[in-house]
Amino acid sequence: MLFKKLLKNEDVKNTFKKIILSGVLPYKNFGLIFLKKTKKEIEEIIKVIKKYRILPKKEKFNIYIQKYNIIGNLNEIQNTGLLRWKLGTINHQDRISLWIEHLIYCILGGTEESKIIGYKKQIYSFYPLPNNIANEYLLNYVQGYIKGIKNPLLLIKSGLNWLDQIYDKKNRCISESSIIKRKAYKVLCKTWIGDTYIQGEKEDLYIKNVISTLDIKKICKISQKWFTPILKYQKK
Repeated sequence: MLFKKLLKNEDVKNTFKKIILSGVLPYKNFGLIFLKKTKKEIEEIIKVIKKYRILPKKEKFNIYIQKYNIIGNLNEIQNTGLLRWKLGTINHQDRISLWIEHLIYCILGGTEESKIIGYKKQIYSFYPLPNNIANEYLLNYVQGYIKGIKNPLLLIKSGLNWLDQIYDKKNRCISESSIIKRKAYKVLCKTWIGDTYIQGEKEDLYIKNVISTLDIKKICKISQKWFTPILKYQKK
């Protein structure tokens, strides 16, 4: 509620009252302190959004890639490229989602970067791709999606966190450093096993039904296949 009002430069006094009366806030002054803190954090995100949000437009698309017909809309197209945002921390799902939209944007002739803005001025953005390369990537993801419906691809956070650690963005390849390899392996294991504060992926009921034992090589290989293009074109 606050975000929508603040993004439109509207007064939030009545919104504050609604939130206070709703009973969702902590008791008395704690609630007001939390509300003011939240407002300040939202304003920080909006400040960054407005830096890039200039005359946004929406475009319908209907594209054919081999035998596949893809229809939809792209919102928030700026002169600077696609713009996305969220109030929370940007995760792998957000980056993959933006990447798919960015491929469509490039296929439609887009020549700028696409970016997503998150909590504490977090920004992920992608360099533009030539139309033919964007076509090839999107075809792979469509085919992967269809394959994944029948057979889960095992593209899980453990493997993605491993690749985030081990991928050398400067040289666009998997790092050969033994130190980085060990660090990446530890990150993978921690994500899978969990700790006192975060539940490991091995406890996820859905993943339990798909993976009985952790096959590290397989999970890493799958993450490389589907997530490497994202890291390759992600702005450093």
